[in-house]
Amino acid sequence: MEELEAMTGVELKAEMAKAEGDLADLEEERQAFLGQTGVHIGVGLLNTRRRQYEREEEALRGRIAAIEGLLEDRGR
Repeated sequence: MEELEAMTGVELKAEMAKAEGDLADLEEERQAFLGQTGVHIGVGLLNTRRRQYEREEEALRGRIAAIEGLLEDRGR
């Protein structure tokens, strides 16, 4: 969070665009991995990857929310 607070408004907007892009990529990757039907994936691997995707998504959504809060505080 400290690194975000040190950024300018322009840098924050660029960081938000990057985080939103990363989130979109993660969602696409998750759909490709979890939605595949032609390949057997063991339950252990499936659960591990699902938890990994959930942690990464939570971190990205938290970062986006933090950036939005900082931009609102600064009046965009």
